[in-house]
Amino acid sequence: MAKALIAIGAATVNVLTKWLQTEAQPVQIVWIGSHQQDFLSLKVRDYIGDIVSETADHVIGTRGELLYIASGQSTTDAARLQKILEKYEDVYILSSLGGGTTSHVTPFIAEICTRKDPLMQAIVTLPAKLEPRTRHEKAQHAFHQLKQICPVIHLVTNNGEHEESLVATFARRDELLATLLTRLIR
Repeated sequence: MAKALIAIGAATVNVLTKWLQTEAQPVQIVWIGSHQQDFLSLKVRDYIGDIVSETADHVIGTRGELLYIASGQSTTDAARLQKILEKYEDVYILSSLGGGTTSHVTPFIAEICTRKDPLMQAIVTLPAKLEPRTRHEKAQHAFHQLKQICPVIHLVTNNGEHEESLVATFARRDELLATLLTRLIR
């Protein structure tokens, strides 16, 4: 059974980096994002091992895949996403809800994955209180959709953020997510 961590969005880059510093990569990583600079970065490409094949928007490596989706294109890319994700039967999704891509793509990906893995787990965060109201609205909408789709959702909150800067809040959240990944995925 092929196991995968599907990491969605730029906010997952630091989490994956922290996780892989302390944990040997136990699963394939499929990173999906809408920021071209992240898709092209060596840091992200290191997650997938040696590159086997590459196109302008999809890279396959020995330990995973990278997929670039232009903003607002997830539903138009449904067939491509389904083909990429169909090989994975034991799936974890990692996403920081609130951004345009993560809030739109995460429920869409979860719906595709639950068809094959009815026990698929989503690990998500909601925006910090200091972030704009529009991010909170997008995140709440996406979270409501996920509750209808996912059998298991792990929600990592941003408790204690009132005492910290936004940078410190995100760094603490990244550490919590990396620890949670270690505990869940073995």
